[in-house]
Amino acid sequence: MKQNTKLLSLSSICCILVFIIPFILNSDKDSFNSILSTAFTGVGATATVITMIIAITLYQKYGMDSKLIEKQTDKVFELIDVLKGKSLTIHTEQINFFLRFINIEGDFKNDPLFNEMYPKKIMINAEDYTSFIKPIQVFMRSYLLPSEIKDKLKFLDLIALGEELEFTSNDYVKMTYECKTSEEFLIIIPIITVEEFIDHKNILIKSIDDWLSKHTNIKLDFELEKSN
Repeated sequence: MKQNTKLLSLSSICCILVFIIPFILNSDKDSFNSILSTAFTGVGATATVITMIIAITLYQKYGMDSKLIEKQTDKVFELIDVLKGKSLTIHTEQINFFLRFINIEGDFKNDPLFNEMYPKKIMINAEDYTSFIKPIQVFMRSYLLPSEIKDKLKFLDLIALGEELEFTSNDYVKMTYECKTSEEFLIIIPIITVEEFIDHKNILIKSIDDWLSKHTNIKLDFELEKSN
């Protein structure tokens, strides 16, 4: 907005100066009508040049922005294709909850078993979780993925794992991708609960949905159960 105001002000000043110059640099033989005609001709030519300069400037700015947004949107769709085919399983003594990249947890808000699972800390198998996160980490390092989405992906990138602890179902749940629950499981450092993990997951979904709503006419669909 400030740049547009500056361009408009500068253009106006140039046109005024061009209009005044014929009245200053005229000979005694020039009639008033001739001077006035020269002034208007100069203003018209100046306005044409200024219009061309502004058009080129805006094309360079918004044309490049448009191409960048197009590439970013393509990258967002690539991420969606990866996420929509992935599912983690949270294991408790009573239930196995399949955690997909769709926001359906509200349907279970009155389920006592689901609510009992919410505050428990997550334990994972390092090798199993690595196989889950590896294709997603490619997007975390991508310059084209919009920063507002990339920031929301960070919760999935678990930096460290603690020492193996004795599993107690009162405090912990096991979260798996492909491995069996009989494998070695470690607690996540920093500690994250089921509730926190699900909240972060839903925030990520919303950030993707917001991006698509802002830059495309396509509605986010994570309901697809298989990736392309």
